[in-house]
Amino acid sequence: MTLPDPPLLLITDRTQAQNPLADVVTAALAAGCRWVSIREKDLPAPDQIALAQQLLPIARQFGACLTLHGDRNIARACGWMGFIFRPMQMPRGRARTWVCESSSAVPSTR
Repeated sequence: MTLPDPPLLLITDRTQAQNPLADVVTAALAAGCRWVSIREKDLPAPDQIALAQQLLPIARQFGACLTLHGDRNIARACGWMGFIFRPMQMPRGRARTWVCESSSAVPSTR
């Protein structure tokens, strides 16, 4: 994956946001951010997908990258916009397959 320019990543957390995530993401992208990652792992899969579907047109409007933390199946249901995973979540030998299927798959370093 090529990092967006500038290499600034906005990670969502709706529990800390003082405004709706769509507004927060729009403001960040309007200010120059070009990479947003949805990290709302406590949401059920349908709600994560709905959130991604709400934010994806906003990201596309600004030419930004939108990724999802965690579950590759949810990322796939969102159209493989990209996902961030923990290397220990990946069964040995499967990471390459998943990365090739995805538009962008990035291992987490924490």
